[in-house]
Amino acid sequence: MPLPEVIARSTHIPARIIGHPELGTLTVGTEADIAVLELREVSCGFTDCGRARMTGNQKLECFLTVRAGRVVYDPNGCTMPEWTEAPPSYGIMKGV
Repeated sequence: MPLPEVIARSTHIPARIIGHPELGTLTVGTEADIAVLELREVSCGFTDCGRARMTGNQKLECFLTVRAGRVVYDPNGCTMPEWTEAPPSYGIMKGV
């Protein structure tokens, strides 16, 4: 499936189907819900609901997720400071 179709099928099309056209778009006035994806060239497998498998050579991986303007998923720490430059409060456990 071409990449633009993958994006459409995972953003504004399902939002419209569930009756929430304000989701799945970056229109002015809507909340900033953003998934930053990385297209990787890698041998991989995909499964479907019938438990069948298809082999592929490209994979979209989530690099960063923003929900309502706040970073909610950052597995590589790209929005965080290097530990050598972390603020003085670094290392202080809150709520422990």
